Amino acid sequence: MKIKLTKPYTAREIEKITGAFIGSDIRPDQTLDAIATHSDEVEKNTLFLAFRGERTDGTRFYEAVTERGGYIMSEKRHARGFTVSSVQDALFRMAEAHLASLRQRKSTVCITGSTGKTTTKEILFRILSPHLCVHATKGNQNSEIGLPLTVLSAPEDTEILLLEAGMNHAGELARLSYLARPDLAIITNVGYAHVGNLGSREAIAAAKKEILLGKKENASVLIPAAEALLSDVADQRTVALFGEEADFTLTEENGDPIFKERGGAHLAFPQGMTDLAMRSASAFAAAAALLLGIQASSIEKEISSFSHNIFRQNIINKNGMEIVFDAYNASPESVLNAIFSLCRRRDERPCALVLGDMKELGAHADAMHRRIASALSEQRGDMDLLFLFGESAEAIAEYAKESGFPADRIFINPDTDCPEATANEILKRKRDGMRVVLKGARAMRMERILCLLTVEKDGDHNA
Repeated sequence: MKIKLTKPYTAREIEKITGAFIGSDIRPDQTLDAIATHSDEVEKNTLFLAFRGERTDGTRFYEAVTERGGYIMSEKRHARGFTVSSVQDALFRMAEAHLASLRQRKSTVCITGSTGKTTTKEILFRILSPHLCVHATKGNQNSEIGLPLTVLSAPEDTEILLLEAGMNHAGELARLSYLARPDLAIITNVGYAHVGNLGSREAIAAAKKEILLGKKENASVLIPAAEALLSDVADQRTVALFGEEADFTLTEENGDPIFKERGGAHLAFPQGMTDLAMRSASAFAAAAALLLGIQASSIEKEISSFSHNIFRQNIINKNGMEIVFDAYNASPESVLNAIFSLCRRRDERPCALVLGDMKELGAHADAMHRRIASALSEQRGDMDLLFLFGESAEAIAEYAKESGFPADRIFINPDTDCPEATANEILKRKRDGMRVVLKGARAMRMERILCLLTVEKDGDHNA
């Protein structure tokens, strides 16, 4: 990751902020205008952060960095380097200093949750941007490195700082919260992502609630109304997705989604918004926008536009199929959303789910496989074919068959090195106009199957 600093720092300023020892080949008035975490991103006057990890030590790139005209920050002394006791701590101090300098900032919004963080952030960014100067996390750069770098890259005229905060272990969100000091926090849900690291949903909920530790006094916290593990959160404002009683409720009237604020605004969401993950992200973004003072009509417009564009980007019509590619996240919750959303969009099309492995389930893997299999069986009337790909394929298939899913509609491929077998079976068994949803963890590289399904056939070329 590389960022351009909106305000270049001198070596003396970096020394003052971080307590660094300045190397002998660095002038005190030397300016640095960018920060990079990969040596191949370094250009002249770039500060390279030499993190030490389990597999590598960033200081081994010292010569490559200096040859490119850059400087290094590390825990070892170098002539063209800033020596600190902890590169991570130094990065946080620089981010804190820059955050304090943003004089026009009105609010900082921090979004976390097991799933839906990035989509919620992107929708909220779209809603806020026509009205305010918003600086937001790019992509999903939400880690202990990505979040402070996002802060450091914020322009001086930033009014809303929109941050996505992720975690793998307990304690990580606490540090991010104390850095960001959110005026509004959002916890989209508590699922089973990273349960292999944390051990239980209760432990995951406790880790998610760390986002509140650094929040401003009386700052609002948006949480899902149905999540009992978050019921003790102070300053909570609840969001409901299925008509339950809450501060903000997404319900349906005459089959169309309607978003309501208790005692306040009513918003019409786009017709045909059947994807559960999109409905959830839109609801949280709308609630946050209302709390930040955005008019209901503007929220309606931007959600409608975003919903249309995001579905169009993820859908590929090729070789007689409508292929929906949804293969970045595969927590149990996002897989369940994919199953129910696929079946809700039935619209007379034959449909198929291509499901790759979920990851980081630890001791909960068997229970999660059973949960997915049960959902598949419940929806068997609306799902024509099921293609299981990866190490968990056989277990999920067995559980699905035990629950009543027809065996002749299941194809199993446990060989992750052979996506061709799955793609070939899909092409062999597909029906005209079939909707095919590809879902799996990023590590499964489901795009390999996508590429094989979308290869042009002879006579398919466009003039």
